[in-house]
Amino acid sequence: MTRINPFVRMSWIEDYPYLVQQDVATIEAELRKLYPTLVMFPRSYHFHELGDEPRKPTFIDNMVENFMPKIGPGGGYYSGRAIALRVPWPEDIATGNPQRLIGRPHRRPFDDSKDAFRRFGRNVYFDTHTSHSEMLLCGITIQPPAELFASCYDVPAKDMPSFRYLGAIDGFKVEMPYDTEDSEVVTFVKTVSSLINRLTVRTACLYDGITKEPLATCSHPRISKNFSQRCAVEPNLYRGFFGIYRGHPAFLGPTPAQRWKWRREFGLPAEPKPAALSVPKFLPHEMLKWTRENLVSVPNEFRVEENKLANRAMYDYVAAHTPGFVMPADPVIPRILAETDIWSEVQRSARESLRRYADIGEAAYVSPEQLEQRNAALRRKPSRRKKPPADPK
Repeated sequence: MTRINPFVRMSWIEDYPYLVQQDVATIEAELRKLYPTLVMFPRSYHFHELGDEPRKPTFIDNMVENFMPKIGPGGGYYSGRAIALRVPWPEDIATGNPQRLIGRPHRRPFDDSKDAFRRFGRNVYFDTHTSHSEMLLCGITIQPPAELFASCYDVPAKDMPSFRYLGAIDGFKVEMPYDTEDSEVVTFVKTVSSLINRLTVRTACLYDGITKEPLATCSHPRISKNFSQRCAVEPNLYRGFFGIYRGHPAFLGPTPAQRWKWRREFGLPAEPKPAALSVPKFLPHEMLKWTRENLVSVPNEFRVEENKLANRAMYDYVAAHTPGFVMPADPVIPRILAETDIWSEVQRSARESLRRYADIGEAAYVSPEQLEQRNAALRRKPSRRKKPPADPK
């Protein structure tokens, strides 16, 4: 999407780091330490897609509590909406008016003047984005039975360790529209970006689940350093299950160098430090090809059982953290992840896309004869270049 404001040299940072609740709590605590006047309120006060009229603005006290899902009267999950974190200007605080603390309602970043951008001030917007983000925020991990792995891949159950990994993963949406010529706002944006960078890592490694051998390192979207450290120090804990490689289950975890460093920091026996360049590195296109070839190798019945475990683990966690909730004898568990024929739906969508692109390709096809006619017409077209003046001699 083109993001241009004719009055302001605007930039709009939009990122989707994978965060757990410890990271969210750290972000709030660090920002409050640096900016004691920080306030939090619903994002819709600025972007009024929900029709909010903040005549009496409601402020949010705890960022983690806002996003943590709860079980409602109907049995489904609910959580707080997207929020804005704003550092008010000194003149806003001096007025004593709560409305001035939110800056200004009804933001239009593509049309706002330079003064309006300044009045909105220093802001960062957070949102869990999807239910998968909430599952990651809760740190939901699953542990499929070794018998399930063995039955799907013809591997003896005695050779299968007990693997644990995240039930679902999705980004935590972070947005910061700002005027790049306002030095105070730019400093705030750099502070938030630096804080998120310190809490996340961008590299990962694929491991053979049985031999623990590192297969290849790769780039990865920003993911919680807190959870990555847990993967390094806790046995058989990974970020995710990525399919089958050479007949063995492959899992995503921290790189060997990260494991060596973090285990030393936690006072655990250090693993052998890998030699430089000893583990091959997948480039982005190689990782994409590997994922396409191996992720679909997971049988549908395994994915269904995997999703059932994740949905149940999420329900148990949220039920334990919902004040006053009493677990029914036969609960109806909300389905964040599909528990039906997953791959057939994916394949159906893929077939429709291929058919649509094939139709476009037929419509756009140019025969060799048509191509030659077009080139001949271009050759006959007179040139618009000016001829050099004739030599006076």
